Amino acid sequence: MHIGLASLPLDHGSSDILDTVHALVRQASNLGVGVLCFSSRSITTSEDPAPLIHDTARLAHDCRLALLLPVLDAASGQESVAVIDASGTIHALYQPGVSHCYPVFELAGRCFGLVLGEALWTQGDCLRPLVRHGAQIVFHSHGTVLDGDGIPPRTWCDPDASFHEKALICRSAEARIPIASVGPAHPRQAAATCVVAPDGSCLCHQPYNQPGLLTHHWESPASDFACLSSSSMP
Repeated sequence: MHIGLASLPLDHGSSDILDTVHALVRQASNLGVGVLCFSSRSITTSEDPAPLIHDTARLAHDCRLALLLPVLDAASGQESVAVIDASGTIHALYQPGVSHCYPVFELAGRCFGLVLGEALWTQGDCLRPLVRHGAQIVFHSHGTVLDGDGIPPRTWCDPDASFHEKALICRSAEARIPIASVGPAHPRQAAATCVVAPDGSCLCHQPYNQPGLLTHHWESPASDFACLSSSSMP
Protein backbone atom coordinates (compact mmCIF):
# COMPACT_ATOMS: atom_id res chain seq x y z
CA MET A 1 0.00 0.00 0.00
CA HIS A 2 1.00 3.61 -0.48
CA ILE A 3 1.61 5.78 2.58
CA GLY A 4 1.77 9.57 2.50
CA LEU A 5 3.52 12.19 4.63
CA ALA A 6 2.22 15.76 4.41
CA SER A 7 4.76 18.38 5.48
CA LEU A 8 3.36 21.85 6.18
CA PRO A 9 5.06 25.01 7.45
CA LEU A 10 5.32 25.31 11.22
CA ASP A 11 2.27 26.82 12.97
CA HIS A 12 0.21 27.04 9.82
CA GLY A 13 -2.63 28.86 11.54
CA SER A 14 -3.89 30.92 8.63
CA SER A 15 -7.54 31.12 7.70
CA ASP A 16 -7.00 28.86 4.70
CA ILE A 17 -5.63 25.94 6.74
CA LEU A 18 -8.67 23.77 6.05
CA ASP A 19 -8.31 24.35 2.30
CA THR A 20 -4.61 23.46 2.51
CA VAL A 21 -5.28 20.24 4.43
CA HIS A 22 -8.10 19.21 2.11
CA ALA A 23 -6.01 19.90 -1.01
CA LEU A 24 -3.30 17.57 0.30
CA VAL A 25 -5.87 14.89 1.16
CA ARG A 26 -7.25 15.03 -2.38
CA GLN A 27 -3.76 14.97 -3.88
CA ALA A 28 -2.87 11.93 -1.77
CA SER A 29 -6.07 10.18 -2.80
CA ASN A 30 -5.34 10.81 -6.48
CA LEU A 31 -1.91 9.19 -5.99
CA GLY A 32 -3.43 6.09 -4.41
CA VAL A 33 -2.33 6.77 -0.83
CA GLY A 34 -4.02 4.55 1.76
CA VAL A 35 -2.84 6.28 4.96
CA LEU A 36 -1.79 9.94 5.19
CA CYS A 37 -0.01 11.53 8.17
CA PHE A 38 0.43 15.30 8.66
CA SER A 39 3.30 17.10 10.38
CA SER A 40 2.96 18.09 14.03
CA ARG A 41 2.51 21.71 15.16
CA SER A 42 1.54 22.71 11.63
CA ILE A 43 -2.26 22.72 11.91
CA THR A 44 -3.14 25.27 14.58
CA THR A 45 -6.56 26.57 15.50
CA SER A 46 -7.66 29.18 18.03
CA GLU A 47 -11.19 27.78 17.95
CA ASP A 48 -12.71 24.43 18.83
CA PRO A 49 -10.79 21.91 16.66
CA ALA A 50 -13.79 19.58 16.37
CA PRO A 51 -15.30 21.18 13.22
CA LEU A 52 -11.95 21.00 11.41
CA ILE A 53 -11.51 17.34 12.39
CA HIS A 54 -15.06 16.37 11.43
CA ASP A 55 -14.90 18.21 8.09
CA THR A 56 -11.65 16.41 7.30
CA ALA A 57 -13.13 13.07 8.38
CA ARG A 58 -15.94 13.54 5.87
CA LEU A 59 -13.35 14.18 3.17
CA ALA A 60 -11.46 11.04 4.22
CA HIS A 61 -14.68 9.11 3.60
CA ASP A 62 -15.16 10.71 0.19
CA CYS A 63 -11.52 10.08 -0.80
CA ARG A 64 -11.36 6.62 0.79
CA LEU A 65 -8.12 7.07 2.70
CA ALA A 66 -7.15 6.98 6.37
CA LEU A 67 -5.67 9.99 8.17
CA LEU A 68 -3.44 10.78 11.12
CA LEU A 69 -4.26 14.45 11.72
CA PRO A 70 -2.43 16.37 14.49
CA VAL A 71 -4.28 19.54 15.54
CA LEU A 72 -2.82 22.05 17.99
CA ASP A 73 -5.23 24.00 20.20
CA ALA A 74 -3.57 27.42 20.39
CA ALA A 75 -5.44 28.37 23.57
CA SER A 76 -4.40 25.35 25.65
CA GLY A 77 -1.18 24.44 23.85
CA GLN A 78 -2.43 20.82 23.74
CA GLU A 79 -1.95 18.87 20.54
CA SER A 80 -4.11 15.86 19.70
CA VAL A 81 -3.95 13.42 16.81
CA ALA A 82 -7.24 12.43 15.21
CA VAL A 83 -7.03 8.85 13.92
CA ILE A 84 -9.52 8.59 11.05
CA ASP A 85 -10.18 5.52 8.91
CA ALA A 86 -11.13 5.43 5.24
CA SER A 87 -14.84 5.31 6.09
CA GLY A 88 -14.52 8.68 7.84
CA THR A 89 -14.87 7.15 11.31
CA ILE A 90 -12.82 8.92 13.99
CA HIS A 91 -11.28 5.99 15.85
CA ALA A 92 -9.44 8.03 18.46
CA LEU A 93 -8.25 11.43 19.55
CA TYR A 94 -4.79 10.60 20.87
CA GLN A 95 -3.20 13.01 23.36
CA PRO A 96 0.32 12.18 24.63
CA GLY A 97 0.35 12.04 28.41
CA VAL A 98 -3.45 12.02 28.53
CA SER A 99 -4.49 8.94 26.55
CA HIS A 100 -3.61 5.96 28.72
CA CYS A 101 -2.88 3.26 26.18
CA TYR A 102 -0.35 2.33 23.54
CA PRO A 103 -0.97 4.34 20.35
CA VAL A 104 -1.32 1.39 17.95
CA PHE A 105 -4.18 1.41 15.46
CA GLU A 106 -5.49 -0.85 12.73
CA LEU A 107 -6.13 1.00 9.50
CA ALA A 108 -6.56 -0.51 6.04
CA GLY A 109 -5.82 -3.98 7.41
CA ARG A 110 -2.42 -3.00 8.81
CA CYS A 111 -1.23 -2.10 12.30
CA PHE A 112 0.37 1.30 12.69
CA GLY A 113 2.20 2.74 15.66
CA LEU A 114 2.17 6.46 16.38
CA VAL A 115 4.77 8.66 18.05
CA LEU A 116 4.06 12.38 18.41
CA GLY A 117 6.66 15.06 19.03
CA GLU A 118 9.93 14.78 20.92
CA ALA A 119 9.49 11.27 22.34
CA LEU A 120 11.33 9.57 19.50
CA TRP A 121 14.36 11.81 20.02
CA THR A 122 14.45 11.55 23.81
CA GLN A 123 13.05 8.13 24.76
CA GLY A 124 15.23 5.32 23.51
CA ASP A 125 12.71 2.55 24.07
CA CYS A 126 9.58 4.36 22.86
CA LEU A 127 9.07 2.02 19.89
CA ARG A 128 9.38 -1.33 21.63
CA PRO A 129 5.91 -1.28 23.25
CA LEU A 130 4.41 -0.42 19.86
CA VAL A 131 6.11 -3.41 18.25
CA ARG A 132 4.95 -5.68 21.07
CA HIS A 133 1.39 -4.48 20.47
CA GLY A 134 1.49 -5.41 16.80
CA ALA A 135 2.74 -2.31 14.97
CA GLN A 136 4.17 -3.08 11.53
CA ILE A 137 5.31 0.47 10.81
CA VAL A 138 5.54 3.59 12.99
CA PHE A 139 4.37 7.02 11.96
CA HIS A 140 6.34 9.79 13.69
CA SER A 141 4.85 13.28 13.49
CA HIS A 142 6.96 16.07 14.98
CA GLY A 143 7.42 19.82 14.91
CA THR A 144 11.12 19.96 15.79
CA VAL A 145 13.16 22.90 14.55
CA LEU A 146 16.64 23.81 15.74
CA ASP A 147 17.60 26.76 17.90
CA GLY A 148 20.48 29.09 17.11
CA ASP A 149 23.16 26.59 18.13
CA GLY A 150 21.88 23.64 16.08
CA ILE A 151 23.08 22.89 12.56
CA PRO A 152 20.29 21.83 10.19
CA PRO A 153 21.06 19.03 7.73
CA ARG A 154 21.96 19.90 4.15
CA THR A 155 21.97 16.30 2.94
CA TRP A 156 20.54 13.11 4.42
CA CYS A 157 22.36 12.17 7.64
CA ASP A 158 24.72 15.12 7.27
CA PRO A 159 27.67 14.38 9.63
CA ASP A 160 27.93 18.06 10.57
CA ALA A 161 24.23 18.41 11.41
CA SER A 162 22.22 17.64 14.54
CA PHE A 163 21.60 14.11 15.80
CA HIS A 164 17.97 13.83 14.73
CA GLU A 165 18.29 11.89 11.47
CA LYS A 166 20.84 9.58 13.09
CA ALA A 167 18.31 8.96 15.87
CA LEU A 168 15.72 7.88 13.30
CA ILE A 169 18.15 5.29 11.96
CA CYS A 170 19.03 4.03 15.44
CA ARG A 171 15.41 3.78 16.62
CA SER A 172 14.37 1.92 13.48
CA ALA A 173 17.27 -0.53 13.75
CA GLU A 174 16.79 -1.09 17.49
CA ALA A 175 13.09 -1.86 17.16
CA ARG A 176 13.43 -3.56 13.74
CA ILE A 177 10.56 -1.58 12.31
CA PRO A 178 10.29 1.03 9.54
CA ILE A 179 9.62 4.63 10.55
CA ALA A 180 7.70 7.15 8.46
CA SER A 181 8.67 10.51 9.97
CA VAL A 182 7.05 13.80 9.00
CA GLY A 183 8.05 17.23 10.27
CA PRO A 184 7.45 20.84 9.31
CA ALA A 185 8.95 22.49 6.26
CA HIS A 186 11.29 25.04 7.84
CA PRO A 187 14.74 26.54 7.14
CA ARG A 188 15.95 25.04 10.42
CA GLN A 189 14.06 21.75 10.43
CA ALA A 190 15.84 19.10 12.48
CA ALA A 191 15.25 16.20 10.11
CA ALA A 192 13.89 15.48 6.68
CA THR A 193 10.39 14.17 6.18
CA CYS A 194 11.36 10.62 5.30
CA VAL A 195 10.82 6.86 5.44
CA VAL A 196 13.60 4.87 7.13
CA ALA A 197 14.06 1.10 6.86
CA PRO A 198 15.25 -1.10 9.75
CA ASP A 199 18.55 -1.69 7.92
CA GLY A 200 19.36 2.01 8.28
CA SER A 201 18.63 3.04 4.72
CA CYS A 202 16.57 6.09 3.84
CA LEU A 203 13.94 4.86 1.40
CA CYS A 204 12.84 8.36 0.41
CA HIS A 205 12.79 11.90 1.76
CA GLN A 206 11.26 15.27 1.01
CA PRO A 207 13.66 18.08 0.02
CA TYR A 208 14.54 20.26 3.01
CA ASN A 209 12.36 23.31 3.67
CA GLN A 210 9.90 22.25 0.99
CA PRO A 211 6.26 21.76 2.00
CA GLY A 212 4.19 19.17 0.24
CA LEU A 213 3.41 15.49 -0.02
CA LEU A 214 5.88 12.59 0.13
CA THR A 215 4.58 9.14 -0.85
CA HIS A 216 6.11 5.69 -0.53
CA HIS A 217 4.91 2.24 -1.53
CA TRP A 218 5.26 0.21 1.65
CA GLU A 219 5.29 -3.53 1.03
CA SER A 220 4.02 -5.47 4.02
CA PRO A 221 1.55 -8.33 4.20
CA ALA A 222 -1.87 -7.53 5.61
CA SER A 223 -2.08 -8.32 9.30
CA ASP A 224 -3.92 -11.53 10.17
CA PHE A 225 -4.47 -10.35 13.75
CA ALA A 226 -5.96 -7.31 15.43
CA CYS A 227 -3.77 -4.70 17.04
CA LEU A 228 -3.74 -5.48 20.73
CA SER A 229 -4.53 -1.94 21.82
CA SER A 230 -6.82 -0.78 19.04
CA SER A 231 -9.93 -1.34 21.15
CA SER A 232 -8.53 0.22 24.32
CA MET A 233 -8.45 3.79 23.08
CA PRO A 234 -11.13 5.88 24.78
